[in-house]
Amino acid sequence: MTKTENNTLWTAADELLLLNFLRDHAAAAGDGGNFKLVTFTAAGAVLELKCTKGGPKTAKACQNKWTQVHIDAHTGWSWSDETGASITPDMEMQWVTFLKTHKDAKPFKNHGWVQLINTIKFLKII
Repeated sequence: MTKTENNTLWTAADELLLLNFLRDHAAAAGDGGNFKLVTFTAAGAVLELKCTKGGPKTAKACQNKWTQVHIDAHTGWSWSDETGASITPDMEMQWVTFLKTHKDAKPFKNHGWVQLINTIKFLKII
């Protein structure tokens, strides 16, 4: 089980439900596999109906989880909740290419959920 923003807990069942929802709505994604916020909002609503743990599965939480899964599945890079995609200097060109079609991944270059949420809380944005 992984924890993301606003105490959203992602169980394996939650992740599978999200992936199945996005698979069923694949036509809504562009060529790069990027869904619009309206799709993530609908996914969050479906997840909330079945969610039993953690904070709400908001559109942003669903979008962030998709970004993480996308990084893991399509790049072969590892993921860490603390260090994100953990991009090293020798991976920089691959990262730049990846960002051309996955702009939402930019904050996760070397920052995972934990570090970003702590920064947001420190800045009192949430």
